[in-house]
Amino acid sequence: YQGIFVVGTFVKVNDNIFDVALVCQGDNILGVVPKTYLDNSKADAQKRFFASGVDYPYESIAINDQIVPFGNIIFVNEDDLVDFGVEIGEDYMAYNPMHEEMYANGASIVFNLSANVYSLNAYKKLNDKLKAISHKCSAAYVLCSNNSFETSSEFLYDNHKIILENGEVLNECCELDVNSNIIYADIDVMKLHYVRSNNSWIKHAFEMNHLMRDFEYVDYELEESDNFLFEKNIDL
Repeated sequence: YQGIFVVGTFVKVNDNIFDVALVCQGDNILGVVPKTYLDNSKADAQKRFFASGVDYPYESIAINDQIVPFGNIIFVNEDDLVDFGVEIGEDYMAYNPMHEEMYANGASIVFNLSANVYSLNAYKKLNDKLKAISHKCSAAYVLCSNNSFETSSEFLYDNHKIILENGEVLNECCELDVNSNIIYADIDVMKLHYVRSNNSWIKHAFEMNHLMRDFEYVDYELEESDNFLFEKNIDL
């Protein structure tokens, strides 16, 4: 498999444990994105176990004999057509969320690795929030939560997966399940670039991005496929 895959895990650096996403391609780890905002409410005492990515002063770490970028990263392909970022869990809920700054700095897709706890109406509430995010930023948002197999005595995880494009849900799985499952969707990145070029918020954000976080840009390869099968029909 020559594409990109994103793995949720943890890394330990200088006796600090970080909740992270590893962005990989082939045998290489392209970058490590740590969770920024740690939820410390109710039983979800993340600050008890993890350190925030904003507290780490270095720009790279060593993993499996590789020196890998660590921190705020946007992953870019050669023609900048499919640039993307990654955030973790409740990072999307913050008052100054990571995804907005990623979008403002060129990302058209943001992936979220999450561990959502099941509750009544949780799917609808999250859908409404993510629709607003993707529509406001004229972008795509992809969220994947762990399934119920990882349920503990404290939490029941909801197995929620959703792919959105500019406020529209392209595909979704919202059923409790202990088995692994996959959803697919086609994201029209050319359409997103066109919409973003006419979005005054995006234009203003580019002008103001010097007030935001610094991002490192990491290259990856995007290979075209001659036998790719689209998930939806294309109107010609």
